[in-house]
Formats: sequence, structure tokens, C-alpha cells
Amino acid sequence: MHQYKDSWHFLKHEDGKIHLAIPLLIEEIHALQPLPKAGDYPLLLIAGERRSYNANTIYREEGWRKQDPDGALRIHPDDAAQHTLVDGGWAECRSNRGSVKVRVLLADEMRPGVVSLPHGYGLQENDESGAVREAGPAINMLTASNYCDELSKTPFHKCVPVRLIPLPSPEIVTGDSANQPITV
Repeated sequence: MHQYKDSWHFLKHEDGKIHLAIPLLIEEIHALQPLPKAGDYPLLLIAGERRSYNANTIYREEGWRKQDPDGALRIHPDDAAQHTLVDGGWAECRSNRGSVKVRVLLADEMRPGVVSLPHGYGLQENDESGAVREAGPAINMLTASNYCDELSKTPFHKCVPVRLIPLPSPEIVTGDSANQPITV
């Protein structure tokens, strides 16, 4: 068994220091390209924010969610005004892959130009009549597997270009439920 004081003897570099620069990653950093111009998608979505009552769909029964039952889109008030969105209202959040319907939540702590949605929502459930509906936004509908890190092939969930389109009240949009998916 090794002692803590022996740990430094495991360093294999002649200078006795820990080398954090990994040549392959340094090459990748230098090869990074700037994000494409915003165009039709002027906002960046952080898809998969952790919140108090979301945990990778553990809270499947929406009654368990003590806060944020709709998995609201958090947006800076200035951005909301620019896109004619109101606190508590509804919007379509659209990426180049798909769209989801979201409840709008004004949040001063969000950086202008950046919006956020939580993970763990968007599951399909049956209501009392047996009709299928989605509980909150299914954020994977917005992320594209080909827009990913070249090394790991992990989609860029924390940097999804989106646009927001105001929606009328859910009763007008769907006829009955605020959580039915949008058909695009």
C-alpha cells in the first residue's frame, strides 16, 4: 500500500511536474471554428439544465414536481421583450432539427442571448380520458446528433441555436391541454 508522500514519485516527467496540456486536445482547441452566424436562430439554448425537481425523468408523475411543473424556458427579460414573450406565456422553441412548446419564465440571472430548458421532461403520458400528451418540453427534439464534438461525438446540448415564436394561450393552440406536442 502506498502512502500519500509516495504519490509524487509516480510522476514520470523529468521536471517532476504534472503536465496538464494534452497534445491531442491542444490541437483540437486550435482547430476550433467560430459558431456560425445566428441567422434564423439568434438565441443559444442550454439544453438540460438541472433544477430542483428534475432528475433524468425520475419524477415521471408530474404531481411530484413541487416547482416548475412545465419545465419552463428561462429567458432574460430583455430577450423576452425583444421576442414579444410574456412571463407565464407560451412559445415555440425551434432549432434546425425540431421544435417544442415551452412555458416562458423571465429570469434576470440569465445572460442576454442565452435561454435554458431542463432535462427530464417531455415524457408522453395518458390523461384521464386516455389521450396521450407530453409533460413538458422534450429537449432531445431540439438537439442534432450531427452537431457534435468531433472526438467524443457528444451532441452540443449546451449550445443549441434556437429561435422563439410566441404562441397564444394553450387552449387556443391545442384545444384542451397545455402540454400537447406541437406538430411542425
